[in-house]
Amino acid sequence: MKIVFDRDACEGNAVCIALSPDLFGLDDEGKAIVLVDDVPEQSEGFAADAVSMCPVAALRLQS
Repeated sequence: MKIVFDRDACEGNAVCIALSPDLFGLDDEGKAIVLVDDVPEQSEGFAADAVSMCPVAALRLQS
């Protein structure tokens, strides 16, 4: 599973980081970055939560 991230849509709310700091970080411009190429199986639930809770729908999951 991969996280697809729309950087242009990101507002830097950091909800994803609060939910899963192992998967997401912040860049120098205050926007989210995805820290992993493939989501570890044990983190898939956290990734799904981040996708569903992103206030600007900047994240989606891809099999």
